[in-house]
Amino acid sequence: MAKKRLVPAQRPDPSQPLAELESPKANYKVLAQIAIGVFIAWAVAFGAKPIVGWWGVGVVAVLTIALAGFGIYVYRMTRKSSNLVDILRGATDAEGRKAALERLRAEAEPGGKDAMNALAQAHLLATEGDVEAAIAVLEQVPIDEAPLVVRDEVRSNLGAMYLVTHRAKEARVLADALEPDRQPNGKAKAMYLAVIAEAKARTGDPDAALAVLASVSAEDPELAEVQPMLQRARVYAAFHAKKKPLTLRHLEALARMDPNLLGPFFTKGCPADLQALAKQTLQQLGVIPRGPKMRMR
Repeated sequence: MAKKRLVPAQRPDPSQPLAELESPKANYKVLAQIAIGVFIAWAVAFGAKPIVGWWGVGVVAVLTIALAGFGIYVYRMTRKSSNLVDILRGATDAEGRKAALERLRAEAEPGGKDAMNALAQAHLLATEGDVEAAIAVLEQVPIDEAPLVVRDEVRSNLGAMYLVTHRAKEARVLADALEPDRQPNGKAKAMYLAVIAEAKARTGDPDAALAVLASVSAEDPELAEVQPMLQRARVYAAFHAKKKPLTLRHLEALARMDPNLLGPFFTKGCPADLQALAKQTLQQLGVIPRGPKMRMR
C-alpha cells in the first residue's frame, strides 16, 4: 500500500491583506441625505411654530446638536482609522513591522485607551511571533470604555491569543461577551465564532461548540484567512466531545493547511491524549518519522 503523502493547501500570504488595506472614506451621499433631512426638519419646525410654538424648534435644535456631535465622533474615528491603515499598509515584512510598531507606540494613548491602536500593535506583535507581548498590549485596554465598534474586536483577538497560550478560562469570559450577530463583516464574524466555539469546548461545553461551528462552512473561500482558527476549534470541539475519529479528521484537515498549525498541540497545557492524536496525524501524513522523537519547526 502506497504511503500517504501530505499535500499542504496553499495558505494566504499574511502580509497581503496589509498591503491591500484601503483607507476609510466618508460616504458623501449619505451625508448629503442627512443634511437634506435636517434642512427639512428645520423648515417643518418653523412652519409649525404658530401651532406648537417654540417646542418644535427646540426639539429640532436638540436633534441637530446630537447629529453634529455624532458627526464629529464619526469624523474622528474615520481619521484615526485612516491613519492606522496608512501605518499598517507598509508592515509587510519584518523591517516594515518594526517601523510600524515604533509609530504606533509613539502615537498610543496611555493606559490602553486607544483600542484601535492597541489592536494594530497586537496584530503586528503576534505576526512577529510574540504572542505574550501582544496579550500584554490588549490587556491594558479598558474594553467597556472603548468605542462600541471595536469592543468585540478586542475581545475576539485577546480571546484567540488566550486560547493559543492555553488560558481557556480567561478566553471563555471574553467569548461569552461576544455578539457575532452585530458584526456585519463575514470574516470577523467567523473569527468570533471560532473563539466562542473553542472557548466553550475547552471549558466543558463541547456540544455547544459543535453547534456553533455547524453554522460556519469549512469550504467557504471567503473565509480562507480564518479557516485555520475554525479548524482548530473543530479539533477541540470533537476531542472534548470524545469523538476520536472526527478529531483525527479535523487534525488531518488542519495539517493539510500547514503542518506547523499543529505546533500548539505539542505545547504545555494541551491534553496529553490530544498531543498523541496530533502526533499520530503527522506520522500518518509522513510529516514526521514514526518513533518516540519528533521535532516541530
